[in-house]
Amino acid sequence: MEQGHLVMAFEDLVAIKYQLYNSLFLTLPFKNLTDVGVELPLFTELCRSALAQGQNPSQIIAQFFHDIAHCTDFNAQAKILFLMLQFVERQVVLFDALEEAAFAKTNDLSAIGTLTEFLKPLNNESYYQKVYHLLHDYCIRIVLTAHPTQFYPMQVLGIIEDLTHAIQANQLKEIRLLLLQLGKTSFKNPKKPTPFDEANILMHYLEASFYPVIKELQHKLEKTFQSPLPCLVQLGFWSGGDRDGNPNVTAEITIKVAKKLKFSILKRYIREVRALKRRLTFQKMWPTLDLIKNKLLATQIHLRSFSPTQYPPYSCAAEFIADLEDVKNQLIQSQNGLFVEQVESVLCAVRCFGFHFASIDVRQNSRVHTALLQNIMNYHLNLNYSPLTEPEKCHALNTLFKIPALNNASSCWQSDALFDDVIQSLKAMRFIQQENGETAANRYIISNTQSASQILEILILARCAGWEPHAMSIDIVPLFETIPDLENAAKVMEILYRTPLYYAHLQQRGLRQTVMLGFSDGTKDGGYITANWKIFCCKQAIFNLSKKMGIYVYFFDGRGGPPARGGGNTHLFYRAMEGMIEQQQIQLTIQGQTVSSKFGSTVSAKYNIEQLFTSGLLGPVSLTKFPRLTAPQYALLERFSALAYDCYQQLKNHPLFTAYLETITPLNYFGDLNIASRPPRRKSAGPLHFEDLRAIPFVSAWSQIKQNIPGFYGLGSALQTLVAEGEEPALQQLYRDSLFFRTLLENAMQSLLKSNFQLTAYLAHHPIFGDFWHLLQQEAIRSTDLLKKISGQKALLECNPVIRDSIHIREHLVLPLLVIQQHALLQLQILEKKNNKACVEYKTYYNLVLKSLAANINASRNSA
Repeated sequence: MEQGHLVMAFEDLVAIKYQLYNSLFLTLPFKNLTDVGVELPLFTELCRSALAQGQNPSQIIAQFFHDIAHCTDFNAQAKILFLMLQFVERQVVLFDALEEAAFAKTNDLSAIGTLTEFLKPLNNESYYQKVYHLLHDYCIRIVLTAHPTQFYPMQVLGIIEDLTHAIQANQLKEIRLLLLQLGKTSFKNPKKPTPFDEANILMHYLEASFYPVIKELQHKLEKTFQSPLPCLVQLGFWSGGDRDGNPNVTAEITIKVAKKLKFSILKRYIREVRALKRRLTFQKMWPTLDLIKNKLLATQIHLRSFSPTQYPPYSCAAEFIADLEDVKNQLIQSQNGLFVEQVESVLCAVRCFGFHFASIDVRQNSRVHTALLQNIMNYHLNLNYSPLTEPEKCHALNTLFKIPALNNASSCWQSDALFDDVIQSLKAMRFIQQENGETAANRYIISNTQSASQILEILILARCAGWEPHAMSIDIVPLFETIPDLENAAKVMEILYRTPLYYAHLQQRGLRQTVMLGFSDGTKDGGYITANWKIFCCKQAIFNLSKKMGIYVYFFDGRGGPPARGGGNTHLFYRAMEGMIEQQQIQLTIQGQTVSSKFGSTVSAKYNIEQLFTSGLLGPVSLTKFPRLTAPQYALLERFSALAYDCYQQLKNHPLFTAYLETITPLNYFGDLNIASRPPRRKSAGPLHFEDLRAIPFVSAWSQIKQNIPGFYGLGSALQTLVAEGEEPALQQLYRDSLFFRTLLENAMQSLLKSNFQLTAYLAHHPIFGDFWHLLQQEAIRSTDLLKKISGQKALLECNPVIRDSIHIREHLVLPLLVIQQHALLQLQILEKKNNKACVEYKTYYNLVLKSLAANINASRNSA
């Protein structure tokens, strides 16, 4: 479908309909709503024009109350500002629902990357055989996380879902009722969610979107090739398993989440069997299906208590599969195969989801493991572990592994809650595997991995938790995050592969190794360009090493929503790897709001899952290949990365960097929002240090003030230097030739389109931050100009006008909210200087900041 048709569809079904339905808000029976609804457009226009003239947000607010609202009372003014924030929040929900409702018309559902397009050439025998062969050793793994970027409470997400359906059906009366409901529904979580609460929200998407879409994809491909296939889309789950920096995640929570996942998938299977019973009404079939249903119900009951049931519960998914295969065979033998396809569809689901639904990953920081090993080494070997060199640590760990009764040293961890949870979490993994199957919890991820010894430590800790040396069904996954760690990762993996203790473990696991790479922390540490380039180089180095040593390596990308955290058009990055890195598996995290924005309905989930699924297959089977990077192009990208890195490091090391973040952005307010169970900082007390900042609030803080520094900073300066060195033609050719480079630049365009330096232009003359603000603004201008020059576009994202138009509307919607937030922050600074935190005004401005935070993130979609 041509871009022009998609743009017209967006204009008709989203932009124009938004104007129509937005007017319905004014008809709702809420006090003061009409006044605010009339004043908000006037305020928005005032914000636009006044910011362009260089006025600061507090001046704009004062002018609004003097010229438009005619209000001088502080409490009355505060009420109007809060009402406007609430109004904008609900406008954003309406826009979300309109975009979701129009998804099938504003996206080309038969474009390259969709399953329909991918399967078109199957009448070519060579293509057919290639795809069939690839599918037997290929899958994608989508890992859902609850990192704090999801600001809509569950009840609001439900309204968005119903509103989407009403818009699609053009039910004006129902739309008005839902907007009325929306107006009466609070957007605020009354308390911080627990890890189990977060897991429940994600399970809603597992059941509503992922289950039907993955089942359909698996069934379609098995029908196409008339053969059972391995599970092609696997699901992972971090809620309840990720305890890195989150003391609220315990072994008990991990087990509780695993049980709920099993209960949820059994519930789906029971529905499937009941649906089969409505069709398979033949003699002998009904009692068979009734028995299967009752065994599933007994399995559910067994989850909650071990009391005897009338029917035997299934001990594993394989037993359920065997019963379904019997039903299928009976249909073939006695009913001419009638309704066999429905049974095969259920079989596809069970082969994909088993009794676990999604695999729980357990994650903890390497520092915690090493500290615990100090105790264990001292207990068993009377050895001071910490000061040992890396070879000495590996040797000591090898010696320790051979000790028969490692789990006798419980005094080493029971006195410390954090240490005890490490051992209990490994015990929980074993219990979950026994109950839900090995796939239910068989990966242990080590954050902040810097050495081979840190990976070997998990073998020791697993022994302490009771795992037998030759029966450890655990895949140990190192996570490399900072730029130095990414550069050193291949050396670490080589030492690990050459360690007999670990190689023996790898042999038990089929010589398969997963390596995780962190885009968020990589960008925070080294900047957007260098993080992406170093991860690319890291993958190549580890892939080549692993291939040489006969080890299958899979890369697991820790990605967020925005480009600054590895998001943007993610599938294009994987498609760009063709010919450079083999991708038998594509694994990535889907975080927070990205779950609802990209997988919130079956239509959007189907499209986005298919794009990810085919991204690793298109290259190997395509008749037209993208040119591989030449040696000069590699050198150019390496130089580009080095220049961008230097520029970003200069910014990061600027003496005002953290002060600017704390003073100008609402960074310090994230911890006061009830949006996540995990704290926003690694250390809750004391002065702010850059290394203590978590990547998510770091990126989100820049987004709140519309500067989006992590998504582009360093790019403009690097390009400027290269152009001055005569590399402009080479860069333009690289943009045409390399999908990797093109996607890198176009994702940066998204970050820049969501930036608005006019909002903070009042800082240009600030006595402390004036020069620093100019530094940031000039890099944004430089990046914008050079991106247009290298890409040949007259405007940013001219190549993707639907995304561009969506960003423009969202930024227009959120403008009054941003001005209110900046005004509140400025007033808080004034009151803090007067040491006047106890006054009513301070509390009011504080609440305005909190109220504006969530709405801003939701409006921008994936900016956190």
